[in-house]
Amino acid sequence: MGKTYSLNGFLNAALRRSSKTVLVEGPSDKHILHKIELERFPNKSGGSTIDQAGILDDPLLAGLGNKARVLIVHEHATKLAASVPKITSVLATLTDREWDGLSFTAFVPQPNWLAPAQTSNCFTTLGHSIENYHFNAECAHEFLKYAFPEHVTAPVLAAVSRQFPALLTLATVVSLKIRDEACIGRCSGLVSPTHIDIRADRAYLNDSFGGACLARQIQAAGWIVADVNLSIDAAWSGLATKDFTCWLPHGHIGDEILWCGVARVALGEGVAQEIVDEIAHGYKKDRERFKAQWISKQAVGSRPPLDEAIDWLHS
Repeated sequence: MGKTYSLNGFLNAALRRSSKTVLVEGPSDKHILHKIELERFPNKSGGSTIDQAGILDDPLLAGLGNKARVLIVHEHATKLAASVPKITSVLATLTDREWDGLSFTAFVPQPNWLAPAQTSNCFTTLGHSIENYHFNAECAHEFLKYAFPEHVTAPVLAAVSRQFPALLTLATVVSLKIRDEACIGRCSGLVSPTHIDIRADRAYLNDSFGGACLARQIQAAGWIVADVNLSIDAAWSGLATKDFTCWLPHGHIGDEILWCGVARVALGEGVAQEIVDEIAHGYKKDRERFKAQWISKQAVGSRPPLDEAIDWLHS
């Protein structure tokens, strides 16, 4: 990881640098911002700094998640600004929204979905996490063509496009359900293409998902499948055709559900089981690099506030 800083040491380092610093939560956030910066400013010769919360080593931050660490740094920087105003002009933060500020009724945002407020040096992702920026059928198409060109056909890509709203709805409902059941941590890596059924224009869970939950001693195992499937039908009109739905699933769990869903769609189009398994779970490092590259190639202004954070770095 390299050099680490105490909280005050980090603030002092930011003040001593000759350019600006953005502090983000984790390595994937840092990688994506660097990719966007390189696309936006290909001739840059250093100067700006993007740091991630893993470099912070301070008793005050012990046991906290990365988001809490970054927010505490921002809080201390704001207090420091009373005596050292420069800190707010040289240090900014980017954190995941998660579900902050959102209220849900039957898994649909109420009264409506609103983008998070941004300030001049405190940026918040539009959706739950930075992963949500690639919750997009086009990104799925391009990765399938990149990793599986001999297995991808026009009907497979068309089916992925057609079913993607259903997969986003499934990812949203499952994410919020396991949040409510307080079992997000236990569900990491749990989902498989075999757990998903495609029925007409909708995607549902089947009983094998309940069995997988039971094997992990998840308390809701006995009723979670029925609850999710009923909720998908109840929330369908409020989620399936809405542009904001891509911002609602949990970043990591949602990503797993979407790729398992894409794999299940491919299976329905005749793709071999071993390839389906690779679509769902394979190529992990290549997939992460590909998704960062895909985000970095999108139009400026289509990924707020990531571009705004880069603009701030170079202003």
